[in-house]
Amino acid sequence: MYLLAGRWPDAVKETVDGATVAKANNDHLWHGKALDHLLVICLLYAWAGLDFQIPQALLAATEKSISGPGKASKERLSSSHADLKAASAKSYPDSSLHNLVGLLPELVTVVQNLYSRAWVFTEDKLPQLSFSDTGLRFSRLLTIVEASNGKFTDTNLQQIVMNVQPQPGKAQPSQVSAFPSKAEITAFLFRSFPSPGTDDSLTVVDRTRILASIASILGELGYHRKKAYVLKELLRGLIPALVEARKRGAAEMGIHPAASLASLDAAVLGARGRPSQLPFGENELGVRGFLYMVCHAFGIDLANRVRTDPHGEPIPEAKPDGRERVSKVPSNEPEAIKQRAIFQVLAKSFGSVELKMDILRLCIHICEALPDLEGVLDFSAELLRTSGSGIAPGPEDNHGSPALSIDEQLRLWTNISRTVGAARQLGVEHLAAHYWDDFLVRGVDLIPSISNHPVSHAKDDLDTVAKSTTDAATGPFLYNPFSQNDPAKSFKPLVVAGEEAVFRVTLQNLYDFDLEIDSIRLGSSEDDCDAQAQACLVGPYRTQSVFLTATWSKSGSANVSGCMAKIRGCRERWFPLFDRPWSLKPDIKVSQGHGPVSHSIQPAQAEGRSREKDSRASQAPVPSTLGLDIISALPSILLKNISLPQSAIMLLEGEVKSFNITLHNTSESVTADLVLPTFKDSTATQLQTALAKKELTPSELYDVELAAARTSLRWLRESDDTIPVIRPGDEMTLEIEVVGKPGLSNASIQISYAHLGVPPSELKERFYTRQLSIPLTITVNASVDLTRTDLLPFNPSFAWQNQQRRSPQSPSATKPETSMTTRRPSSMSTRPKSAKPVSNENRFQALLSRIGLSPNDTSHCLLCLDCRNSWPTPLSVSIQVRAPTPSATQSSTSTSPKHTDPSKLTYTVHETLQPGHTKRILLLLPRVRLSAAHRPIPSLAANKKQFVVPTSPQASRAAQLAAREKFWYREELLRSIHATWTEESTQRTGSINTRKIRLSREMVAAYMLLEIGVDMSLAVSSSSSSSSSSDPEHGGGVGGAVAVAVVEQFSPTGYTVPLSTFLTLTAAVTNHSTAPVHVLLRLRPRLDAGDGGSAFPSDNAALDVDVGRKFLVHGLLQQVLPVLAPGEKRAVDVGVVVLGRG
Repeated sequence: MYLLAGRWPDAVKETVDGATVAKANNDHLWHGKALDHLLVICLLYAWAGLDFQIPQALLAATEKSISGPGKASKERLSSSHADLKAASAKSYPDSSLHNLVGLLPELVTVVQNLYSRAWVFTEDKLPQLSFSDTGLRFSRLLTIVEASNGKFTDTNLQQIVMNVQPQPGKAQPSQVSAFPSKAEITAFLFRSFPSPGTDDSLTVVDRTRILASIASILGELGYHRKKAYVLKELLRGLIPALVEARKRGAAEMGIHPAASLASLDAAVLGARGRPSQLPFGENELGVRGFLYMVCHAFGIDLANRVRTDPHGEPIPEAKPDGRERVSKVPSNEPEAIKQRAIFQVLAKSFGSVELKMDILRLCIHICEALPDLEGVLDFSAELLRTSGSGIAPGPEDNHGSPALSIDEQLRLWTNISRTVGAARQLGVEHLAAHYWDDFLVRGVDLIPSISNHPVSHAKDDLDTVAKSTTDAATGPFLYNPFSQNDPAKSFKPLVVAGEEAVFRVTLQNLYDFDLEIDSIRLGSSEDDCDAQAQACLVGPYRTQSVFLTATWSKSGSANVSGCMAKIRGCRERWFPLFDRPWSLKPDIKVSQGHGPVSHSIQPAQAEGRSREKDSRASQAPVPSTLGLDIISALPSILLKNISLPQSAIMLLEGEVKSFNITLHNTSESVTADLVLPTFKDSTATQLQTALAKKELTPSELYDVELAAARTSLRWLRESDDTIPVIRPGDEMTLEIEVVGKPGLSNASIQISYAHLGVPPSELKERFYTRQLSIPLTITVNASVDLTRTDLLPFNPSFAWQNQQRRSPQSPSATKPETSMTTRRPSSMSTRPKSAKPVSNENRFQALLSRIGLSPNDTSHCLLCLDCRNSWPTPLSVSIQVRAPTPSATQSSTSTSPKHTDPSKLTYTVHETLQPGHTKRILLLLPRVRLSAAHRPIPSLAANKKQFVVPTSPQASRAAQLAAREKFWYREELLRSIHATWTEESTQRTGSINTRKIRLSREMVAAYMLLEIGVDMSLAVSSSSSSSSSSDPEHGGGVGGAVAVAVVEQFSPTGYTVPLSTFLTLTAAVTNHSTAPVHVLLRLRPRLDAGDGGSAFPSDNAALDVDVGRKFLVHGLLQQVLPVLAPGEKRAVDVGVVVLGRG
């Protein structure tokens, strides 16, 4: 009573007397209580700044000397009151405080021991609450003094007496002191921990206060793990009591204990008032702040959440130190998400994950028992987050499973949904959980439309296509940019302004329950993006794709960096795009010695080191963005009509047909001012495969390239200079021509269209087109096929005889008889249908009658063609032969002539082929001489290589020249003939593929003129004629008969000459080449040895001797002629006399 009244001296006197009496009577309980009061009085004297002396009862209890506060001192304190007063008044308080600090540790131990003795040896037992309260007070006293390096100061005395927290400042450096260490203080503190046998004597409130005080003191001492253990025990003791209280409250209100949270809360709110008038959870915030502190002690960070009240205002949240603060950083920012992802992975290495999950389960149970709806949501979501892997696994990564069982995951998900539903019934609309996986969005891709997706082009592409549409020798070998419709080759995906774009969004769910998403929509950096939201369901433990749409109203650039999603039971938040796998790599530490290698991850508390921060920042997950190019509006064209039934057509080989397609511009305001069709067919793939073969010879490669260059489809344009325009709502018809080619089974027409807005010549930047693909089914049947070809030399006697008949000096010149229709060289005519069939003999006679019509038309060859009709109806075959022009006779440079030029035709041969029959058609062709027959074989490919490494063994120079010569003479032969077929019943017509003709070396020799031509003739010399008419011995003179010597020619090289007559042998040498030639002419007479007139000199020496007896030569048989210019002809005369018959 004296102490409470402030009469401290009287309180000291009465307490000392009571302590003496209690000690004498072995009353441990009151002895300890007296010592406790004496300590309190001394602390009050020191706090008030008054002079005091340590009572003798305290000194006797501790058996200490006043000379020092250390435990090792053995000197006793003086009991003389006079000695204490004799001390200096100035130094007395410091000395007393110094002595009090020295005996304080042992004094509190003595008091606790006295209380324990009273518990064991007497019936006066101190209640557990009082025992723990005393131990907590003494532990806090020792903790405060220990924090001041074992000294009493004005600051800690204020904290001891008035509970005034010191201002945070610079920490004092620790000094070596005899005061008990933190470990000794902790051991003393745990004597106040309630034992299991005392749980019945303590109420839940008392036990909670004791454990909370122990945890608080452990936190001040820095023993956070022990603090976490105590807090866990505190939570375990709270849960049964709260559940029991909830049951009793439910029973009093007439509600079943198993009723939902909404029913219980509605009953509670009904007693208090309407939900809108209820103060927003002050009690709940206090308990939740305490739970946050418990979680923080176990390494669970729940203090970085942004919370709002029903009005949207931020709510203060408890810090681990018990103070409140308002979070300013939104938790859904990309930087916050990156840091949270790193912290979550690092936190898994700090402490036990199982222990953290146990703590979160306890927090959930406490919030359910209160009930605290928001706490249930927060801790349930945090439990799912803590148990999860916190990574973005790759396609083949199987380490993303959570640490919870499937049943517990389903229970947590159901609990979140049920709690949110209860909050909605209470009128709390803003209450929701924070979604637990930041890596929800794993991919965003633009889905290109097959037909309407825009394709980017450069301005030069228009010039390329303009050339390709006018050049017949182009095709897959000239790059056509409008035939490339792969949007993946663009640097950025293209989106048309004002049109809806479809995106494939890949979502990740690493948990074993269905994730219900109420709404999800794309997020763009542009404000003009109209993204449509939709709901979806993501299955358990998988990545699943959903399709979202968005529309941009303006052209430009845009970035899609994530999605805004509202998961059922969770807040709507922003999810960045993480399209790359991510997991935090552990820091590897290697011991410097020979010890084992350790792998560890530094805990989150170690982020104060700058090097660790830099390493952690470099491993942070990097959000991705999808860049888009928003282009101006484009037209939309659809196929309205095609003249082919079911888009299918049937042709024969070589037949040409045409059809129409009608296009309709469905755009309301965009004009299609660029419409360009391109074509693809099935033969292109086969030809490209053939071109890839490296073993092809140059001649075979040229044939394949030429076949590929001549496309099967062609656009019949009215003018090559104009580009059709389709205005909004209008239509346009295109005429397409198709040619029957072997192997053609399908084709496609790709219509590239765009809106340029300016003439193509004024286009300054890139433009974009769309493509409309029209598939076609084509059936090509066989018609007439060339099965065999041969080319033979032809005797020039027929041409000489025809020339002799048509010569005016020849008496036998008659009009040639023809039994087949003849044609003028300047035009081509067809055989009338009523004409009777012509026999093969008469037809060949008609061919023979056509040779030798001109002086130069003397050398021919015979072309034999075996044609087979593969069509089930008769076909009429017409083969046109063109006469060689002087330029073509001398040289030929054209490789792709127009065979249908009428002015070049000499005659046409007709033949009717029955189904399945084969006939041989004979043609007479003039022999030609090519000037550049050894030039390289050309290549039609646009990407001509400068150097090609041969894969086959290198041929010799002579073989290469022979191959080139064969190629060019074959091209000249193909230029000279053109074959067509006609079906008389339907008037269908087509061309025959003559490129199947192949020439051998013998055939080339038969078709080729020699480089030097030699023609010889015999005539009576002028001197011989004049002498014969005046010589009397030969019948000359008056009245005598005049005998005239005559030389008769009976073949191109055969003459009948008179004997002993001077004759003139004329040898005409002609240069058929294009270069000057040095000629050495050598004439060698010979006698016929009966071998049929061999063209070569005889090896019989006897015959050579007889030549001088029967054949006289006047002049030189060998002489050098002047240089012959190209095409020049020079004649040499030599006098000869025949002396004998034969």
